[in-house]
Amino acid sequence: MAWLFFFIFVLNFSYAQRHQKFSGDGDTEKVKALLKRIDTDVSDTSVYVNDVVHMAQGSRAITDKNELAKVLRAEASAGTMTMKHELISINSFPALVVTRGKVTGSFQPKNGGTAFPFETNNMITFRRMSDGSLRIWQVIFNRVDLDAARRASNPFKKFFGEWTLKDDNWSQNWGGGMEHIKIPGHHTVNRDVNTSNSMLSVIDGAPPHGHIFWTYNPVKKTVEHLSSFGESRIGVGAGSINDNGDVTLKVSFEGEPEGSYRLYTYKWISVDEYELKSVQYNAQGQPTGGFYGGTFVRFFHK
Repeated sequence: MAWLFFFIFVLNFSYAQRHQKFSGDGDTEKVKALLKRIDTDVSDTSVYVNDVVHMAQGSRAITDKNELAKVLRAEASAGTMTMKHELISINSFPALVVTRGKVTGSFQPKNGGTAFPFETNNMITFRRMSDGSLRIWQVIFNRVDLDAARRASNPFKKFFGEWTLKDDNWSQNWGGGMEHIKIPGHHTVNRDVNTSNSMLSVIDGAPPHGHIFWTYNPVKKTVEHLSSFGESRIGVGAGSINDNGDVTLKVSFEGEPEGSYRLYTYKWISVDEYELKSVQYNAQGQPTGGFYGGTFVRFFHK
């Protein structure tokens, strides 16, 4: 980075000697106008100086305007890109303007298919020309892993992964008293879907097989539950999640007494272990003795 500060010093000194005048507000408007031109036509190279330096993540630096034009035209011919630059910060100097920003958009391949979204962060240096206008001189940007960002913001992210029963232990009471049994081969896969507020659980080890779908309402701060196991065990309910990731749900099931419900608690013991309990209540809110539960541990492939 030392070379960059050296060039900034030299150019600023040269312009300062000529007493070039500039305005921060004026620079902001000029920068936004140039960025809007790129949003309209990504292949428009009139916004760049001839000795442009363009550095994209994972690519070698492009240091020639003609070479950049070829690259941009090739990208434009591959499909339709829709994007929007957002200016986050701007710093004006006599010789140049330095900005930090982001770009969000999507790319639609020419041969059809689903358009895929993208997001980038950038640092752009604009050179101040002799007539007071600005042109893009140096660009460096990186791409945001949108899937990782989405997963990171998901309230259920601690549950993502593969799980099995700890030591195969399971407890239950379906009306004939408490039983402590072994269920070998339990296998649950929890994953995000395509939003930042949902999770799908697929249970495909020991029967009964089934799935659970959770959604989080960020406005009401509630968790919605929908599940299906076996032929007709359908569960519908709602609840909450706390800052630790513990989930509490009130769920009613097809086939269980009218008005009854089960109170589910998913409580974290450690980052790789949580406890599940399901306690049944009758229509009057009294526990019936119905129960099942166990401790789940993260499953690691060897």
